[in-house]
Amino acid sequence: MASTISPASCEFTWSRDPDGYYLLNTGERVVRSGKRLETYKPLKLHENLFGEFASIRQTPDGVLNFVKKFGPLTLEGTHSAEGEEVAAAIEVAQTISELLWANERKQIPSTFSKRAPERAHPRSRVT
Repeated sequence: MASTISPASCEFTWSRDPDGYYLLNTGERVVRSGKRLETYKPLKLHENLFGEFASIRQTPDGVLNFVKKFGPLTLEGTHSAEGEEVAAAIEVAQTISELLWANERKQIPSTFSKRAPERAHPRSRVT
């Protein structure tokens, strides 16, 4: 599921915790381990980041592995001691997967077109 990233998008800057992340509340949230963040340009380093996110294992460990590598998906996950909501990340990964699939086939999947807009996590972002 490769996608072409525009040169302007490659300049997008995000943060991640170099000390890593861990699961909290029996896998309901992914939380930062450290107190400092490092910034980087994820789309410059990982050309198929959307595809990688779309194909994560849809489990708490799958979300944790992605966040450990690329950083959290939301500002809440970056700045909050409460961390990233795993269920929301899995739902967004499913949506991105459907969108990439539809783009490759030039069609909208029927399951996606019937989704209610409020199901998408409002603070989600795909790095």
